[in-house]
Amino acid sequence: MRKQNVLLLGISIFALNFGLGVHMSTWMNFLKQALGLPVVSIGVIEGVREVPGLIAVLLVAVLVVLAHRTAAGVCLIVFSVGMAGYFLVQGVSSLIIVSILWSLGFHVWLPFSNSMILDTAPLGREGAHVGKMRSVGYAAMFTGLLMVFALGKLRKMGILPFAPYRPAYLFAGIVGLGGAVACFAIGKDIGKAPPRRMLWRRKYRLYYLLMFLGGCRKQIFMTLATLVLVKIYDAPVHHIAAMMILYNFANWFGAPLLGRAIDHFGERPVLTFNYAGLILVFSGYAVFQQWWALYVLYCIDNLFNIFNMALVTYLKRIAEPEDIAPSLAMGVTANHLASVIAPIFACLAWKYIDYRIPFTVGVMVAACSLVAAQWVRGKT
Repeated sequence: MRKQNVLLLGISIFALNFGLGVHMSTWMNFLKQALGLPVVSIGVIEGVREVPGLIAVLLVAVLVVLAHRTAAGVCLIVFSVGMAGYFLVQGVSSLIIVSILWSLGFHVWLPFSNSMILDTAPLGREGAHVGKMRSVGYAAMFTGLLMVFALGKLRKMGILPFAPYRPAYLFAGIVGLGGAVACFAIGKDIGKAPPRRMLWRRKYRLYYLLMFLGGCRKQIFMTLATLVLVKIYDAPVHHIAAMMILYNFANWFGAPLLGRAIDHFGERPVLTFNYAGLILVFSGYAVFQQWWALYVLYCIDNLFNIFNMALVTYLKRIAEPEDIAPSLAMGVTANHLASVIAPIFACLAWKYIDYRIPFTVGVMVAACSLVAAQWVRGKT
């Protein structure tokens, strides 16, 4: 039964991350080429899109009366409808509506899916199991990116008579609905611990802090890194997709290895290496002006994404079973306290000062994370 539940959970994870792969590789080009939006408008839209993450803890508190599989399935349906909705977008208003819709489904899905991943993990091998599930997600992103890359090349060769963005989003929505069906089929015993509806506990404050700082860092880079490549260096969609294919392929195979490293060494050394590397990445983006150097840094930053699984296993190690789902939700909310403001700040700094300023701020945020990570309790 456990293998069947893991398989079904893996299918749902694959479906959602396939959509994320399509979105990641087309988003900035879609905004620039299909809609022609200016930088500040993009920053506002990015900030508004992150609002559902800010209120994730409240939404989880409402859905927690449902079984985890049911809540996660509902979230996947909302995600899929929003993703497919880009097929019909013609202006800013409809763009904001569908962006909020898929973001709502995604951010509320996160704590339920992570809770189910931890609930299906063998005792003492949580890191390896989380790594395998993350590997499934990166395989899905890789598949979505590969599809976008192929469509972009066909478009450039003149074989495809239309831009690939809208059909790709529609297909991503259809795949997501298939993942929702798999979610509903997961066994009732998964996520069975009676959770608390809302939770803020002092003993988890370091987890909340690291999630908050991660939101600052993540959103600055997510908003500006691709935008710099597209607007300043005119990076075409198939270049962006190619880089994403490269690092998602690496993360696909690297996630299980990192999971085993977390089980062996503990979370603190892994997080220390992560934050030290991010300091170098942000410093490079603030200094280098060669397109090839920025391409390399872009890939390296995204390779560090898998290190966030150490925060999930850290919470699993210190939290009571009934605290895990609401604490994960509170972590998502803490992460997005910064994510709502950071894109607007980053794009205003770009317009009125210099695009390098937000990356300099990112260096300081990564340094704060590095210091805070030294308080992560070692494995006993």
